[in-house]
Amino acid sequence: MNLNRKNRQYFLIILIILSFLGITTFLIIQLRKIRRKLELQNLQLNDLNQTKDRFFGIIAHDIRSPIIALESVEEQVKYYANKKDLAKVFKISSMISQTARQLNGLLDNLLNWSFLQTRSIQYRPEKINLNEITQEVIELFRQNAIAKEIQVKTTIDPSLSVKADKNALHTVIRNLLSNAIKFTPEGGLITLKAKQINHEIHLQTIDKGVGLSPDQIEKLFDLGNRSGKGTAGEKGTGLGLILCRELLEQNHGALLIESKKDEGSVFTAVLPAA
Repeated sequence: MNLNRKNRQYFLIILIILSFLGITTFLIIQLRKIRRKLELQNLQLNDLNQTKDRFFGIIAHDIRSPIIALESVEEQVKYYANKKDLAKVFKISSMISQTARQLNGLLDNLLNWSFLQTRSIQYRPEKINLNEITQEVIELFRQNAIAKEIQVKTTIDPSLSVKADKNALHTVIRNLLSNAIKFTPEGGLITLKAKQINHEIHLQTIDKGVGLSPDQIEKLFDLGNRSGKGTAGEKGTGLGLILCRELLEQNHGALLIESKKDEGSVFTAVLPAA
């Protein structure tokens, strides 16, 4: 009888110890999960702070600079108009148009990017004729291409269509073409072509411009990396390609890059076929 009682006591003690160990193990696992979650949140917070700093840096520099340049335009136009120097007046007029397009593109990129970061950009996929939307974008950049004597041609089959958000696709093509014009020397050629591979459409923007080294390609999507100057001294924020990649991923696609220094680049936007 005493032996059975002692056995029950030992069993109860062992059960208490095992329960204690089980609870302790569970708490340790939960604490580790919480710590990992906090570390992840700290990393995300650091990323957000870097994003915020980059965002305000772009606003402070890349928007302020062209606005300052426009402040003295009125005096310059009056001065050259009084001297009847129409060539200078036309040159200033062209500069104003170019600056306005630059600001418009920059603001559009900033707004789209900020919407993506806050997950507030809307995704409305529809069937889009690829040739038609590409021609729309080319028309927007006609003056930019003429100014650098760059030929932009397309070989896109009019029957090809993609399933994507129209505003997102327009922004992607606009940034890829703008980037190609920026880094293509005067008298160069840019080709836009597309092909269907299984259930995907590959839209390629091909240039014979300055190209990129492997190290430059690796840093393309680094938010802290500023874009280099174009072949005519054009400035950029480096935000356009980051935006392209994020918009394409949102549309179940991808951005592929092939480039060689001094030989040109091929940027491929991959999207689902409609």
